[in-house]
Amino acid sequence: MAPLKVYVASATANPETKYRVQRTLMILDGLGIPFDSIDITKPEHAEQRRFMRENASKKGPNGAVLPPQFFYEDEYLGDYEDFDTSVEADTITEFLRLLPDAIESNVTTNGAEAGGDDTGTTTAKSDEKKAEEDDEEDEEWDEDEGEDEEEGEEGSKEEKKKEEEVDASETITLAKPEAKKDEEEVVEDEELEGEDEEWDEDEEEGEEEEKA
Repeated sequence: MAPLKVYVASATANPETKYRVQRTLMILDGLGIPFDSIDITKPEHAEQRRFMRENASKKGPNGAVLPPQFFYEDEYLGDYEDFDTSVEADTITEFLRLLPDAIESNVTTNGAEAGGDDTGTTTAKSDEKKAEEDDEEDEEWDEDEGEDEEEGEEGSKEEKKKEEEVDASETITLAKPEAKKDEEEVVEDEELEGEDEEWDEDEEEGEEEEKA
């Protein structure tokens, strides 16, 4: 249990009291100040209600003790007006008898929780960065693969061109012997014709000699 005790009323017909209770709880929760809230309207808190009325020195216009009332353990600190004045003067730590370490410790705890959120954010950023790096590696791999495909296509074209040149060379090589063979046949035909002419001349000379 916290040493700071705030006596409040959750059910009241007085709108001013209701506003003061709500504002008090909002400020204490906002500053992260640890305290125990004691609702004097509940039957089980009848003893605490009696204690508040007997020990609170400040009373309302009609002589009644109205919440919120502030105690540090059993020491009376003041009423709502005292609390509101300390908030405006920035002396709430002194008014509530709080050690600065208590508030700093609570702020540190809240900061640690916020730090956990930052850690999650950092982890998410790290994952995003890793995903971006993976995407860049995939793009580089795709580019390398595209270059390899282009090189492969160029190599295929060169090989095909070489094969066509080889085929053309073989065609020329095969064509030359046929041309040479035709030339040899022409020469043989000319030699045969020459021999036929010589034979005809010899035959004519023989016939002339016989006539003579």
